[in-house]
Amino acid sequence: MTSLKGPENVASLFEYLNRRNLILSYLEEDIGSGDITSELVLPRGFYTEAEVWYKGTPENAVICGVEEACLAMEICGCYTTKLVEDGDFVNNKQHVIAVKGDAMAILKAERTALNLLMRMSGVATESRKYGVLLKKLGVDTLITATRKTSPGMRIFDKKAITIGGGYPHRIGLYDMILIKDNHVAIVGNASDCVKKARKQVGKNQKIECEVQSEDELISVVLAGADIVMLDNFSVDNAKRAMSKLCDLGLRNRVRVEISGGINESNFQDFAQLNPDFISVGSLTHSAQAVDFSMIVKPRNDPSNL
Repeated sequence: MTSLKGPENVASLFEYLNRRNLILSYLEEDIGSGDITSELVLPRGFYTEAEVWYKGTPENAVICGVEEACLAMEICGCYTTKLVEDGDFVNNKQHVIAVKGDAMAILKAERTALNLLMRMSGVATESRKYGVLLKKLGVDTLITATRKTSPGMRIFDKKAITIGGGYPHRIGLYDMILIKDNHVAIVGNASDCVKKARKQVGKNQKIECEVQSEDELISVVLAGADIVMLDNFSVDNAKRAMSKLCDLGLRNRVRVEISGGINESNFQDFAQLNPDFISVGSLTHSAQAVDFSMIVKPRNDPSNL
Protein backbone atom coordinates (compact mmCIF):
# COMPACT_ATOMS: atom_id res chain seq x y z
CA MET A 1 0.00 0.00 0.00
CA THR A 2 1.43 3.39 -0.97
CA SER A 3 0.72 6.64 0.84
CA LEU A 4 2.07 10.08 1.55
CA LYS A 5 5.69 9.95 2.59
CA GLY A 6 6.07 8.93 6.19
CA PRO A 7 6.58 11.81 8.62
CA GLU A 8 10.22 12.34 9.56
CA ASN A 9 9.67 14.76 12.47
CA VAL A 10 6.92 16.52 14.42
CA ALA A 11 6.41 19.15 11.71
CA SER A 12 6.16 16.49 9.02
CA LEU A 13 3.74 14.48 11.16
CA PHE A 14 1.53 17.54 11.62
CA GLU A 15 1.56 18.20 7.86
CA TYR A 16 0.72 14.57 7.08
CA LEU A 17 -2.17 14.50 9.55
CA ASN A 18 -3.47 17.82 8.26
CA ARG A 19 -3.51 16.53 4.69
CA ARG A 20 -5.08 13.24 5.74
CA ASN A 21 -7.81 14.97 7.75
CA LEU A 22 -8.61 17.27 4.83
CA ILE A 23 -8.90 14.34 2.44
CA LEU A 24 -11.06 12.50 4.98
CA SER A 25 -13.39 15.52 5.10
CA TYR A 26 -13.66 15.51 1.29
CA LEU A 27 -14.60 11.83 1.39
CA GLU A 28 -17.17 12.43 4.11
CA GLU A 29 -18.70 15.25 2.03
CA ASP A 30 -19.15 12.93 -0.95
CA ILE A 31 -20.09 9.70 0.80
CA GLY A 32 -22.39 11.16 3.44
CA SER A 33 -24.55 8.39 4.92
CA GLY A 34 -23.40 5.92 2.25
CA ASP A 35 -23.18 5.16 -1.45
CA ILE A 36 -26.80 4.16 -1.93
CA THR A 37 -26.40 3.08 -5.56
CA SER A 38 -23.51 0.71 -4.89
CA GLU A 39 -25.25 -0.70 -1.83
CA LEU A 40 -28.29 -1.54 -3.96
CA VAL A 41 -26.60 -3.11 -6.98
CA LEU A 42 -23.11 -4.37 -6.07
CA PRO A 43 -22.34 -7.75 -4.51
CA ARG A 44 -21.06 -7.74 -0.95
CA GLY A 45 -17.37 -8.44 -0.45
CA PHE A 46 -16.51 -8.44 -4.14
CA TYR A 47 -12.78 -7.89 -4.58
CA THR A 48 -11.73 -6.24 -7.86
CA GLU A 49 -9.10 -4.08 -9.55
CA ALA A 50 -9.19 -0.65 -11.17
CA GLU A 51 -6.88 1.62 -13.12
CA VAL A 52 -6.50 5.40 -13.17
CA TRP A 53 -5.64 6.74 -16.61
CA TYR A 54 -4.55 10.10 -17.97
CA LYS A 55 -6.82 10.91 -20.90
CA GLY A 56 -4.50 13.34 -22.69
CA THR A 57 -6.18 16.70 -22.02
CA PRO A 58 -4.30 19.01 -21.97
CA GLU A 59 -1.22 17.69 -23.75
CA ASN A 60 2.13 17.61 -21.94
CA ALA A 61 0.56 17.73 -18.50
CA VAL A 62 2.54 17.69 -15.28
CA ILE A 63 0.97 15.18 -12.94
CA CYS A 64 0.48 16.12 -9.31
CA GLY A 65 -1.69 14.71 -6.52
CA VAL A 66 -0.70 11.08 -7.03
CA GLU A 67 0.10 10.68 -3.34
CA GLU A 68 -3.12 12.41 -2.31
CA ALA A 69 -5.25 10.35 -4.69
CA CYS A 70 -3.69 7.16 -3.34
CA LEU A 71 -4.30 8.29 0.22
CA ALA A 72 -7.98 8.96 -0.52
CA MET A 73 -8.33 5.41 -1.82
CA GLU A 74 -6.38 3.92 1.07
CA ILE A 75 -8.58 5.68 3.62
CA CYS A 76 -11.46 3.76 2.05
CA GLY A 77 -9.55 0.49 2.40
CA CYS A 78 -8.09 0.12 -1.08
CA TYR A 79 -4.56 -0.87 -2.02
CA THR A 80 -2.73 1.32 -4.53
CA THR A 81 0.41 1.25 -6.63
CA LYS A 82 1.83 4.48 -8.05
CA LEU A 83 3.04 4.08 -11.63
CA VAL A 84 4.24 7.69 -11.89
CA GLU A 85 5.50 10.29 -9.43
CA ASP A 86 4.37 13.83 -8.77
CA GLY A 87 6.18 16.11 -11.21
CA ASP A 88 6.37 13.59 -14.07
CA PHE A 89 5.08 14.49 -17.50
CA VAL A 90 2.25 12.22 -18.60
CA ASN A 91 1.29 11.15 -22.10
CA ASN A 92 -2.07 10.45 -23.72
CA LYS A 93 -3.82 7.35 -22.35
CA GLN A 94 -1.14 6.67 -19.74
CA HIS A 95 -1.85 4.35 -16.82
CA VAL A 96 -0.87 6.25 -13.65
CA ILE A 97 -2.28 4.36 -10.62
CA ALA A 98 -3.27 0.72 -10.07
CA VAL A 99 -5.95 0.01 -7.46
CA LYS A 100 -7.15 -3.16 -5.74
CA GLY A 101 -9.84 -3.66 -3.15
CA ASP A 102 -13.49 -4.14 -2.36
CA ALA A 103 -15.61 -2.84 -5.24
CA MET A 104 -17.70 -0.64 -2.96
CA ALA A 105 -14.56 0.86 -1.41
CA ILE A 106 -13.09 1.69 -4.81
CA LEU A 107 -16.25 3.47 -5.95
CA LYS A 108 -16.47 5.40 -2.69
CA ALA A 109 -12.96 6.76 -3.21
CA GLU A 110 -13.11 7.25 -6.97
CA ARG A 111 -14.42 10.81 -7.34
CA THR A 112 -12.49 12.35 -4.45
CA ALA A 113 -9.25 10.77 -5.65
CA LEU A 114 -9.80 11.91 -9.23
CA ASN A 115 -10.83 15.42 -8.18
CA LEU A 116 -7.56 15.85 -6.27
CA LEU A 117 -5.54 14.47 -9.15
CA MET A 118 -7.31 16.61 -11.77
CA ARG A 119 -7.11 19.84 -9.79
CA MET A 120 -3.53 19.50 -8.59
CA SER A 121 -2.25 18.40 -12.00
CA GLY A 122 -3.96 21.40 -13.59
CA VAL A 123 -2.28 23.82 -11.18
CA ALA A 124 1.13 22.15 -11.57
CA THR A 125 0.83 22.21 -15.37
CA GLU A 126 -0.04 25.91 -15.36
CA SER A 127 2.86 26.67 -13.01
CA ARG A 128 5.28 24.79 -15.26
CA LYS A 129 4.04 26.73 -18.30
CA TYR A 130 5.01 30.06 -16.77
CA GLY A 131 8.28 28.62 -15.50
CA VAL A 132 9.20 27.61 -19.05
CA LEU A 133 8.59 31.18 -20.23
CA LEU A 134 10.89 32.52 -17.51
CA LYS A 135 13.61 30.05 -18.47
CA LYS A 136 13.41 31.11 -22.12
CA LEU A 137 13.84 34.76 -21.08
CA GLY A 138 16.88 33.89 -18.97
CA VAL A 139 15.73 35.87 -15.91
CA ASP A 140 16.00 34.90 -12.25
CA THR A 141 12.36 35.72 -11.50
CA LEU A 142 10.22 33.21 -9.59
CA ILE A 143 6.59 32.55 -10.48
CA THR A 144 4.52 32.62 -7.30
CA ALA A 145 1.05 31.64 -6.17
CA THR A 146 -1.46 33.77 -4.29
CA ARG A 147 -4.15 33.11 -1.66
CA LYS A 148 -6.77 32.93 -4.44
CA THR A 149 -7.38 29.25 -3.89
CA SER A 150 -10.49 27.10 -3.53
CA PRO A 151 -11.60 26.78 0.11
CA GLY A 152 -10.14 23.66 1.68
CA MET A 153 -7.65 23.13 -1.16
CA ARG A 154 -4.92 25.61 -0.27
CA ILE A 155 -2.18 23.27 0.91
CA PHE A 156 -2.77 21.06 -2.13
CA ASP A 157 -2.77 24.04 -4.50
CA LYS A 158 0.46 25.32 -2.95
CA LYS A 159 2.08 21.90 -3.29
CA ALA A 160 1.04 21.79 -6.94
CA ILE A 161 2.62 25.19 -7.57
CA THR A 162 5.88 23.88 -6.11
CA ILE A 163 5.73 20.63 -8.10
CA GLY A 164 5.28 22.74 -11.23
CA GLY A 165 8.45 24.69 -10.41
CA GLY A 166 6.90 27.78 -8.83
CA TYR A 167 7.11 29.39 -5.40
CA PRO A 168 4.14 28.93 -3.04
CA HIS A 169 4.35 32.37 -1.34
CA ARG A 170 2.58 32.59 2.02
CA ILE A 171 0.13 29.89 3.00
CA GLY A 172 -2.23 32.13 4.94
CA LEU A 173 -2.47 35.20 7.10
CA TYR A 174 -0.40 33.61 9.84
CA ASP A 175 2.96 32.82 8.23
CA MET A 176 4.12 36.10 6.67
CA ILE A 177 3.77 39.83 7.23
CA LEU A 178 2.21 41.31 4.10
CA ILE A 179 0.87 44.84 4.39
CA LYS A 180 -1.81 45.38 1.75
CA ASP A 181 -3.80 48.37 0.51
CA ASN A 182 -6.62 47.80 3.00
CA HIS A 183 -4.18 47.88 5.92
CA VAL A 184 -2.84 51.18 4.55
CA ALA A 185 -6.35 52.55 4.08
CA ILE A 186 -7.12 51.92 7.76
CA VAL A 187 -3.78 53.15 9.17
CA GLY A 188 -3.43 56.00 6.68
CA ASN A 189 0.17 55.60 5.51
CA ALA A 190 2.14 52.67 4.10
CA SER A 191 5.49 53.63 5.62
CA ASP A 192 3.83 53.98 9.04
CA CYS A 193 2.51 50.43 8.67
CA VAL A 194 6.01 49.16 7.90
CA LYS A 195 7.57 51.04 10.83
CA LYS A 196 4.89 49.82 13.24
CA ALA A 197 5.35 46.21 12.18
CA ARG A 198 9.15 46.45 12.25
CA LYS A 199 9.14 47.92 15.76
CA GLN A 200 7.23 44.89 17.05
CA VAL A 201 8.97 42.06 15.19
CA GLY A 202 12.49 43.46 14.96
CA LYS A 203 14.75 41.98 12.31
CA ASN A 204 13.54 38.42 12.85
CA GLN A 205 10.79 38.48 10.22
CA LYS A 206 10.59 39.70 6.66
CA ILE A 207 8.05 42.43 5.94
CA GLU A 208 6.40 42.81 2.56
CA CYS A 209 4.36 45.87 1.65
CA GLU A 210 2.07 46.47 -1.30
CA VAL A 211 2.50 49.86 -2.99
CA GLN A 212 0.42 51.84 -5.45
CA SER A 213 2.89 54.47 -6.68
CA GLU A 214 6.59 55.26 -7.08
CA ASP A 215 6.53 57.65 -4.11
CA GLU A 216 4.91 55.03 -1.89
CA LEU A 217 7.46 52.50 -3.12
CA ILE A 218 10.43 54.61 -2.08
CA SER A 219 8.86 55.51 1.26
CA VAL A 220 8.31 51.89 2.32
CA VAL A 221 11.80 50.84 1.23
CA LEU A 222 13.30 53.63 3.34
CA ALA A 223 11.00 52.59 6.20
CA GLY A 224 12.57 49.12 6.17
CA ALA A 225 10.38 46.87 4.01
CA ASP A 226 12.21 43.74 2.84
CA ILE A 227 9.89 43.05 -0.11
CA VAL A 228 7.72 45.46 -2.07
CA MET A 229 4.73 44.45 -4.18
CA LEU A 230 4.05 46.60 -7.23
CA ASP A 231 0.32 46.04 -7.37
CA ASN A 232 -1.59 46.60 -10.61
CA PHE A 233 1.25 48.62 -12.15
CA SER A 234 1.30 48.85 -15.93
CA VAL A 235 4.44 47.53 -17.62
CA ASP A 236 5.67 51.09 -18.20
CA ASN A 237 4.99 52.15 -14.62
CA ALA A 238 6.68 49.04 -13.25
CA LYS A 239 9.70 49.73 -15.47
CA ARG A 240 9.95 53.30 -14.17
CA ALA A 241 9.60 52.11 -10.57
CA MET A 242 12.37 49.53 -11.00
CA SER A 243 14.60 52.13 -12.65
CA LYS A 244 14.00 54.58 -9.82
CA LEU A 245 15.06 51.97 -7.25
CA CYS A 246 18.27 51.45 -9.22
CA ASP A 247 18.91 55.20 -9.66
CA LEU A 248 18.58 55.76 -5.90
CA GLY A 249 20.81 52.78 -5.08
CA LEU A 250 17.96 50.94 -3.35
CA ARG A 251 17.48 47.94 -5.64
CA ASN A 252 19.83 45.72 -3.65
CA ARG A 253 18.06 46.59 -0.39
CA VAL A 254 14.70 45.18 -1.36
CA ARG A 255 13.12 42.32 -3.29
CA VAL A 256 10.43 43.24 -5.80
CA GLU A 257 7.21 41.37 -6.52
CA ILE A 258 4.93 42.36 -9.41
CA SER A 259 1.29 41.41 -8.97
CA GLY A 260 -2.17 42.13 -10.29
CA GLY A 261 -3.60 41.50 -13.72
CA ILE A 262 -0.75 39.23 -14.83
CA ASN A 263 -1.68 36.86 -17.66
CA GLU A 264 -0.13 35.15 -20.65
CA SER A 265 -0.45 38.24 -22.83
CA ASN A 266 1.63 40.52 -20.58
CA PHE A 267 3.65 38.08 -18.50
CA GLN A 268 6.81 38.22 -20.61
CA ASP A 269 6.76 42.03 -20.67
CA PHE A 270 6.78 42.11 -16.87
CA ALA A 271 9.30 39.27 -16.61
CA GLN A 272 11.79 41.16 -18.79
CA LEU A 273 12.00 43.76 -16.01
CA ASN A 274 13.65 40.99 -13.93
CA PRO A 275 11.69 41.38 -10.68
CA ASP A 276 12.33 38.82 -7.96
CA PHE A 277 8.77 37.50 -8.07
CA ILE A 278 5.74 37.64 -10.33
CA SER A 279 2.53 36.42 -8.71
CA VAL A 280 -0.26 35.07 -10.90
CA GLY A 281 -3.66 34.49 -9.33
CA SER A 282 -4.92 32.45 -12.26
CA LEU A 283 -2.49 29.67 -11.37
CA THR A 284 -5.01 28.60 -8.75
CA HIS A 285 -8.29 30.41 -9.39
CA SER A 286 -8.55 29.53 -13.09
CA ALA A 287 -6.27 26.57 -13.79
CA GLN A 288 -7.68 24.07 -16.30
CA ALA A 289 -8.23 20.66 -14.74
CA VAL A 290 -6.27 17.78 -16.22
CA ASP A 291 -8.45 14.90 -17.37
CA PHE A 292 -8.16 11.55 -15.56
CA SER A 293 -10.59 8.66 -15.30
CA MET A 294 -10.84 5.42 -13.37
CA ILE A 295 -11.69 2.17 -15.15
CA VAL A 296 -12.83 -0.80 -13.06
CA LYS A 297 -12.01 -4.19 -14.57
CA PRO A 298 -15.27 -5.88 -15.64
CA ARG A 299 -16.61 -8.96 -13.89
CA ASN A 300 -16.24 -12.07 -16.06
CA ASP A 301 -19.41 -13.76 -14.83
CA PRO A 302 -22.12 -11.22 -13.94
CA SER A 303 -24.78 -13.95 -13.61
CA ASN A 304 -23.82 -14.57 -9.99
CA LEU A 305 -24.57 -11.05 -8.81
